[in-house]
Amino acid sequence: MKNGAIMTIGLLLIASAFGLLGLEGNGSDPFMDPSRGFVTHAPIVIEGDSSFNLSNGVSSGAGTNDDPYIIEGWDIDADDTDFGICIGNTTRHFVIRNCRIHGANNGNGNINLNAKDSVGVTLYHVENGTVKDNVLYDNSLSDIRLNIGSFNNIESNTCLSVEATAHILLQWSNYNTITMNDCDPHTRLTDPVNGSVSTEYGLMIVYRSSDNTVTYNTFRNFTNDGIFISNSECHGTTIAYNTIEDCARGLSISGQDHTIASNLIKFNFGAGIYADMTYKSTILGNLVSNNAGSGIIMNYDGGLQSEGLCLVEDNIVRNNGLDGFGVQGIDSEYYNNSVTGNGRDGFNIRRADNTVRYNNVEENGRYGIYVEDRWKDPSIGSGNQILWNNIINNTAVPQARDECSGNVWNSGGNGNYWNDHTTPDNDTDGIVDLPYFLNVTNNVSDAKPMVRPYDMIVVGPIIPPVITTDDVTSVQVNDTYQATYTAYDPLIASSGLGWDIETNASWLEISGPSISGTPANDDVGQYWIEVEVFDGDESDWSFFYLTVLPLPDDGTDPDNGTDPDNGTDPDDDDNGTDPDDDDGNDTIPDDDDDGNDTIPDDDDDNGTDPDDDDDGNDTIPDDDQDNDNGTWNEMSNKAPSSASIDIPVGNLISGKKFVLSARAFDPDLTSGDSLTYDWYIEGIGYVGSGETIELTLKEGEYTVILIVTDQYGLKVEKRMDISIQDEDRASFDPIPILMAVPVIALLALMVAAVFIFRKSHTHATVENEETMDWDLDAPVSAPINIRTTPGNFSDVRSGPLGQRTGGDLRSFSGPMGVNAAPGLSQTEEKALTEIRSDALITKRSPMNKKKRELRDLLRKKEGSLDRKTYAALSSILEE
Repeated sequence: MKNGAIMTIGLLLIASAFGLLGLEGNGSDPFMDPSRGFVTHAPIVIEGDSSFNLSNGVSSGAGTNDDPYIIEGWDIDADDTDFGICIGNTTRHFVIRNCRIHGANNGNGNINLNAKDSVGVTLYHVENGTVKDNVLYDNSLSDIRLNIGSFNNIESNTCLSVEATAHILLQWSNYNTITMNDCDPHTRLTDPVNGSVSTEYGLMIVYRSSDNTVTYNTFRNFTNDGIFISNSECHGTTIAYNTIEDCARGLSISGQDHTIASNLIKFNFGAGIYADMTYKSTILGNLVSNNAGSGIIMNYDGGLQSEGLCLVEDNIVRNNGLDGFGVQGIDSEYYNNSVTGNGRDGFNIRRADNTVRYNNVEENGRYGIYVEDRWKDPSIGSGNQILWNNIINNTAVPQARDECSGNVWNSGGNGNYWNDHTTPDNDTDGIVDLPYFLNVTNNVSDAKPMVRPYDMIVVGPIIPPVITTDDVTSVQVNDTYQATYTAYDPLIASSGLGWDIETNASWLEISGPSISGTPANDDVGQYWIEVEVFDGDESDWSFFYLTVLPLPDDGTDPDNGTDPDNGTDPDDDDNGTDPDDDDGNDTIPDDDDDGNDTIPDDDDDNGTDPDDDDDGNDTIPDDDQDNDNGTWNEMSNKAPSSASIDIPVGNLISGKKFVLSARAFDPDLTSGDSLTYDWYIEGIGYVGSGETIELTLKEGEYTVILIVTDQYGLKVEKRMDISIQDEDRASFDPIPILMAVPVIALLALMVAAVFIFRKSHTHATVENEETMDWDLDAPVSAPINIRTTPGNFSDVRSGPLGQRTGGDLRSFSGPMGVNAAPGLSQTEEKALTEIRSDALITKRSPMNKKKRELRDLLRKKEGSLDRKTYAALSSILEE
């Protein structure tokens, strides 16, 4: 696609999400959209959890995970105070959303200071915060700054400051998520071409900030890097599905254990990816195209920081102004990349001990591969293994040159394929009888050139669309349920996406990406809804339960079919005069339909109930809200039961926060009984109370004890064993041997489908692979044809990305996917997560039809499966 087309798609998608369509970026306050209902508010400072209150802009919430504090709808002009919103030293859950924050531009801010000056939103010493769906501009240091914060979420913000050091800035901050943000200072300029833009970085992650996740963001038009990660102690960053364009450099990164996967890095003025002193990192499946400098540079300057052991795989590196790869680092592997049409060399190698194998290197402006004696010391560029590549139609003759010593150009009897050297082969062994000389002076050659090219397919970026609409999980009788789903895909315009919505709720109607309906009294209950969006090859899927709630009990107990007393009065036919609905003729009403009650009707029956005098002597407790105010008491109280503990899906990691949730049933809840939840850990003791609890534990095995107590002291206890694993050794348990027969049958069917798929996609030769010629200038309505096939992803799944996501790139951020259904044991949840870990392979071809067939089969079995098993299988089919 052309640069302008890509920009147009990104801006339209983000604009439609934030209500900005039709507004011009003229630098003169263009973002006051009346439909968003902004209300002017003074700058906000919240210092400590006790400061979350109405005067500080908090409109609702209790500060819990399920009910966070909400700060929303404000227009904040920071011109006088030099900051917009500043929140510090908090642990409660909060959300800043749908605000407009601007004017923090006095220039008092400093990147090296832990201060709030010249920043739109500052969070410091904060956990559990979300900054979402805000518009920020005219802030001179940063739009959003996070200092010493963990487990925060920066999502779907529009960052537009023209003069800022960085739109988003992270310092000393770990385990945060930055997703779906649109950062482009040109949007604020009257003349984006000739306007002066001094904004340096889109995203900066510095000063010991580790294990952060950056997905589905757009960074455009920065005078320095779109994404900049610096400092050897910034580790474990996941950067995936981002679009970086028109910056000085696309992405600059140092440190270790990073994963850079499926990004679109195009039309930047320098290098696409510059990895400086990078160690044990993975660069996988990126499209690095049309950058004025080199595509990907791996650099090592001989300093004290570690460098090497990186895997660079399945990238499309094409049409860059200088080299495709600048191999200036050591001891890394470059595997199965497509390196074509670059202005200088396909691979320019200046350092030692790298492996370059199974790459397609074609039509580059100078050498396909050039081992350069850059430092006038041939040993510095020695020990490289350059094996089994296809080197085709590069300009220089010969197509490669080796000026250094001790490099290997063939192994195991095979060398590289050179399209200008395919004969003679008199013994027909597939190897050309004459060597391919690379440096006659130094007598360097490929002694085993191949007659035919190697079969290889380069996967390139795999970017599934992501559903951006939150699921609404409950609706009350007579209220309209309405949802129109939207999705984001950086490769395809929204009009090119397909939708499939299915449900077992007959009262709902489906039209394209929309679903709506109004439930009646007879629809009270629970239903499932499945939403899928697909772009041809990839899809995102949401499965959730929708609960229809009954009308609230107004105290009159009319029982006219709505049964407002939650089922305690079984009479549905006579407005409460006869609670026994078995024959309608009982003279002494029966609450349990056994016909033997000695104490008559507890409802309003006009005198036939002798306990209408409120003497409180009913020996059978009163389940209704009527005139017997004292009939439910300690003697009639029943103990709570069915206590359960819900744990998160996947591994529980040492030192990382996780949440446990409690559930229990109490038969007396409708009569006024209440429950308390107390948590203990064996060997530690009491750890807290409430329906949810946040814990951070060290590596080891623990027994969690939940005690649920009603107001009269009756208890029920639930114990669960949990395992806390060290991050480096985190792995999933095997699938339990004993599973229900329907589970085994459906899993076998899924495995067979994947096996057939993988067997049917054998490698084809590069020369015959039509889909290798991608049209980057195709119209926006036409999806780019990205050929997908199973590749060697074992290194990815076992590396840092695999440890965090079970091998599934789509579990990076909130909107993607759903967790397993509540009620599963830890072992079952881990088993299902392990099954989903193969999704990275199975999604490498269109699987929508197969998945729909499996879901249809599952629905046919719904009646014969318990809810827990059905939800577990639905969760498997998420991927």
